[in-house]
Amino acid sequence: MSRHLSFLGSLVLTAALAIVGVSPGAASGTVADGVELTVSAPRSDKLVKGVWTRIPVTVTNTSLVPAEDVQVTGSGTGIRFRKLSIGALAAQDSTSGHVWAKLRVASSTLRLDATELGVALGRTSVRLALRPAPLPPRAAGWTGDGIRFQLLAGYVRVFNGRTRTSCGTTADFLFPTTAIPRNNEVYATATGVDGSVMTLELEFVTTTRGVGIFTWSYGDSCRATIRFVVNANL
Repeated sequence: MSRHLSFLGSLVLTAALAIVGVSPGAASGTVADGVELTVSAPRSDKLVKGVWTRIPVTVTNTSLVPAEDVQVTGSGTGIRFRKLSIGALAAQDSTSGHVWAKLRVASSTLRLDATELGVALGRTSVRLALRPAPLPPRAAGWTGDGIRFQLLAGYVRVFNGRTRTSCGTTADFLFPTTAIPRNNEVYATATGVDGSVMTLELEFVTTTRGVGIFTWSYGDSCRATIRFVVNANL
């Protein structure tokens, strides 16, 4: 099963980016305004050396007080890190997102803190270790579930398709050329010529099969989501 696409449900491989078993935050705290936060993340993950990789996190405000300027920060020996900025978080509410990590040593522990106004209130940790880079996906045309693209020289090219949107229209989309990282996990965003906002999440689970999610939105209410499985045309 794909390591990063585990929420694709009935789509054969049932997998979404960066999913492993999630553990509860290891600590929580309170500041003067009464806010209490917890943070949860995978217990462990394996990363390709030197490749930025998304790690899922969930932050919960367990108090009866709304929180402001909430962030997830991190640190660890041999780890580079990009924080997640959440902003406001309502009382007794949760939000999920991703932090980014790059591992440069054989193994290390990533310490994560959920903060409000710079004060650490929730803490957990993720054990990180290196894994070999997978074989790159096959250079070919790829198709499946209404999605089409070409893979050439390590890039996803001419990614396109058509989808029915939530506002009853049909949208044709074309995603820009996107590089494939050495871990075979693609995450990219783009703006279409019509002003639409697009996000592509695609993991090549073998050299000839990929699973992913494509989201499209226009304005505040018109959106679409495609969960897909694609195969190389051999």
